[in-house]
Amino acid sequence: MLLRLLAILAVAVSISAQAQAPSFRNPSVIPGSQANLHGSYVSSVRYLIFTSDAANFLGILSGQIQIMDFPPSSFSNIQQALSTPYLNVTSGTGSGEEFIYFNMYSPKDPGYYLPFRQAIAHLVNYTYIQSVVLNGIQGVATPNLLLPSAFGDFDQHSNLPV
Repeated sequence: MLLRLLAILAVAVSISAQAQAPSFRNPSVIPGSQANLHGSYVSSVRYLIFTSDAANFLGILSGQIQIMDFPPSSFSNIQQALSTPYLNVTSGTGSGEEFIYFNMYSPKDPGYYLPFRQAIAHLVNYTYIQSVVLNGIQGVATPNLLLPSAFGDFDQHSNLPV
């Protein structure tokens, strides 16, 4: 029942200030760095829950929300989104997860330890997930929380631990 309930909820994000996502090359995310960990990136983020795709789409048209990270459910909504001059519509492979993490770089978190992360990576059958769970064509099974393509060449030049 809980899974069914979660499936019908649409989540939209409203950001009340100019958002600047910190670069993953920023020294503040490198372990042991003395860089400033705080800044004026976003003053507040509100997660709004909509019970239908139509209500979510109306929210973005009215300006109530600024980001909708999944496609409208009907062809007419897609056409309307494409023809609305103030909307930026993009397509691409994305992640079906949204999380807000706090204090993840801490010895209290099991994911802090490389052997634990490697063990979890070996336990996951990505081929099974891609072929059965994602039905082969609906997604890409990946160990990354966000796909490397979201960060340009980040994965090619990174010296951060896996």
